[in-house]
Amino acid sequence: MIIGFNVRANPQAREMARRDGVDIRYYSIIYNVIDDITAALKGMLAPVLRERFLGNAQIREVFNISKVGKVAGCMVTKARSSAAPRCGCCAITSSSTRAA
Repeated sequence: MIIGFNVRANPQAREMARRDGVDIRYYSIIYNVIDDITAALKGMLAPVLRERFLGNAQIREVFNISKVGKVAGCMVTKARSSAAPRCGCCAITSSSTRAA
């Protein structure tokens, strides 16, 4: 992005920017520049991860697999009807005691 403050690009510069896919923005008020840059940077933030409850599973046996770690063999005890076909196995971390 190219920011122009109280200026305009000449036709050759506009053509080069269009050809290379560069956005040129012109401003005459500094506060508008700050607002646009802040909004652009917020768009670059990492997405917020959310967990959804799909069901419960009972751990039947824990397997130690080299290069992977521990994997739990689970039996689904309660799940939404759309979640059951996708459930296979669950990874175990030291802080989790239930699989969902």
